[in-house]
Amino acid sequence: MLRKRGFTLLELMIAAGILVIAVSGVIALFVRLILSNESKSNMITAANDAQYVMEYIKQLDFDAIGTFNPDDLGIDNLPGESISITPPQDQDIEINLKNITVNVSWTERGGEKYFPLPTLIADTAKEE
Repeated sequence: MLRKRGFTLLELMIAAGILVIAVSGVIALFVRLILSNESKSNMITAANDAQYVMEYIKQLDFDAIGTFNPDDLGIDNLPGESISITPPQDQDIEINLKNITVNVSWTERGGEKYFPLPTLIADTAKEE
């Protein structure tokens, strides 16, 4: 009686198909992780840019905050980045406060991303 050894073509094709499915899952995972890493890196850059603008605004005279243009700083660390400031809103409390939001937007993989950084700035120079 002859004993057959080895794999048939059908068995090899099934094994190759299973291997392709497993490898493609791992590759898809790596691609997803790379894109997620890029997105988080851009978010950190946007937060740093917003913080830089906010620190610059804090050094300005309280009455000049509303006229400040962040484009004068020349920040361009992200693709299609634009930085804007919502018009300062006065808060109705005992001391003079302005509600400021620095908005950073950029383009990422064909979509628009957005990062706001709000704060309150007090006028410490005025006495009531």
